[in-house]
Amino acid sequence: MNLQVLAQDLLKLDNVPDGTPDFDKMELDVLCEYIVDKHHSYVSEAIPMILSYSQKVAQVHGAGIRL
Repeated sequence: MNLQVLAQDLLKLDNVPDGTPDFDKMELDVLCEYIVDKHHSYVSEAIPMILSYSQKVAQVHGAGIRL
């Protein structure tokens, strides 16, 4: 592993795109609303696909597993 490349990649994590909210300065209620709006809507949209893939994995790899 090239440590110089790793260090450069880690420094890039501090660079956020323009327009990204400053989460450190948000009031807690506003931050919570932002998380619910962004994350929960994504999860709700992704659930059918996640369920479909998990069923396929269970069919292929789940023989003999009891829950």
